[in-house]
Amino acid sequence: MQNGCTLFLASSLGSDPDYGQIALDIAATLDPTGVVGLAMHFVPPEQCDDMVHMKPFPSEEAGFPDLDVLHALDDDDHCVARSRVDSCPSIRNRRDCLKTNDHRRYVEGPCGWCPGGCVENHNKCEPIKWLEARNAIFEDCLEK
Repeated sequence: MQNGCTLFLASSLGSDPDYGQIALDIAATLDPTGVVGLAMHFVPPEQCDDMVHMKPFPSEEAGFPDLDVLHALDDDDHCVARSRVDSCPSIRNRRDCLKTNDHRRYVEGPCGWCPGGCVENHNKCEPIKWLEARNAIFEDCLEK
């Protein structure tokens, strides 16, 4: 690859080369993602009116349920409501953990249950914010 780049540069020494274009050509050749080549060939519209707008936005494919992107995060349908407020690490059973919101300001929010013990401290119940920051495996819903 290095010899090819050297030959490429040497071939343009006799002329008045465009070093910026040479650098882009080399980058496009060496870029494994193809982003440089894509950016080099992008042609922006001359004005905003030339842009293509999709109105109305295409509907979902037929036969699939009508779910929004965040439907999986909606616990209202199948999880028991969180009716308790406590410090998550003080809780020792799954049912109470998954019905509790932690009141401490820096981790305020719902508690999560770690069946095998949470990372770092082996507590069974910790705030979900704390667990997500550590990529822990946990449960966050007590099924109705």
